[in-house]
Amino acid sequence: WRPHSWLTGHSQSGKSTMIRIIKAALGNMLVHFLKTTTSAGIRQDMRGDSLAVLYDEADAETEHLRIIMQGVVDLARVASGDDGGVVAKGTTNGDAITWAIRSSFIMASVSSTLVLESDKTRFEVSELDLNKNAKKTAADFEAAQAALLTEGFGARFCARAIRMATTIRTNAKMFSAALVPILTKQRSSDMHGAMLAGAFSLESQEVLTPERAKALVAEYGIEKAKHSEDEIKCDE
Repeated sequence: WRPHSWLTGHSQSGKSTMIRIIKAALGNMLVHFLKTTTSAGIRQDMRGDSLAVLYDEADAETEHLRIIMQGVVDLARVASGDDGGVVAKGTTNGDAITWAIRSSFIMASVSSTLVLESDKTRFEVSELDLNKNAKKTAADFEAAQAALLTEGFGARFCARAIRMATTIRTNAKMFSAALVPILTKQRSSDMHGAMLAGAFSLESQEVLTPERAKALVAEYGIEKAKHSEDEIKCDE
């Protein structure tokens, strides 16, 4: 299962900072698209490569942009699964064109444009506000970035992730199983399980057991949000 993220926030909320960090970490393992890029443009540019997709300024202020964004969200929905299927489209000459996309999407905008329930359960929407209740100053944050994002950081980050791919996939299943009793829906558990496995890989190379995954979920303080069964709250 490939989870998708949607970063939302107004001006000065930290979106640009997050995008800068994401681009530095993923380097050439990520393709960056800007506003008005269509789903067909993404699909044709990707040419089947399993790279992460970053779509910036994914706002839909007009009906034209709303249609474009729904097309991009539809593309991300197809990319979520891993059942080996392809999408086929007919042509005027009678020969079908088939394609597949195997990417995780990161969207960034003031607010998300997700409408369909099937899309909401495939995206983790994160509202950013780096200034709210901040314990560190902007200067502290900039200094931390400078210390982390040194030359070669992205290459090392991606190499480690690829080396740990089998472990991350195993841990994603463990986290997903541990989340099912909390989130009740398998799809939501799969999405958040994959994200937790990725986050956990940043601090440990441990291969989780079901018991260890349950203990970590409890330690993180994850619980079902009271206002929506498809959202979670986490203490960390």
